[in-house]
Amino acid sequence: YTHLTLSGSGNKTPAYTTLNASGNLLITGSAILVGASNTFNVGGNWTNYGTAGFAESTSTVNFNGTGAQTINTTGGEDFYIVQKSGTGTTTLASGVILGGGASSLNISAGVLDASTFTLSGTASTTLVMSGGTLKLAKLGTTLPEFIITPNYNLTGGTIELNGTGNQVLRGTRTYNNLTFSNSGTKTLSSTLAFNNP
Repeated sequence: YTHLTLSGSGNKTPAYTTLNASGNLLITGSAILVGASNTFNVGGNWTNYGTAGFAESTSTVNFNGTGAQTINTTGGEDFYIVQKSGTGTTTLASGVILGGGASSLNISAGVLDASTFTLSGTASTTLVMSGGTLKLAKLGTTLPEFIITPNYNLTGGTIELNGTGNQVLRGTRTYNNLTFSNSGTKTLSSTLAFNNP
């Protein structure tokens, strides 16, 4: 598909395990996109009328666009696994909670810009980066918000704290590349290590 709109009411279930939308995916009305264990490749914007509009189950949503993309769900979106493989910038316009375990958030290219919104998961949600950039501008919490211990899986890429105020970087982790930008004091919650010292 190019642009895909799901409207009306009831469950909208893909006929195949992989759904490709090179443009925007829009969920409106009271329609429900059934995630099951499917993979959704989205090249444009993800827009959803509310959390109830996507039954994520154990699905994967891969943002593979080469241009600007947004994730905008009224009240915040629940995903199971999110992949960021496209070279463009995907920006949160609402909060995102991930429910998966291994590789729940997997960034390999481009920019995932959480802006000031929540980007977090469960106690087992894993942050994996082999490339790309994760931008976090939220204030008043320890970043990244993923609390899994003992470590993330960061073999490449950059995490950037770019908030316009004081921010805290989560310690007791091994990072690849870090960037601190904009204003405010950036502090560490505890000691940390680098893959590239």
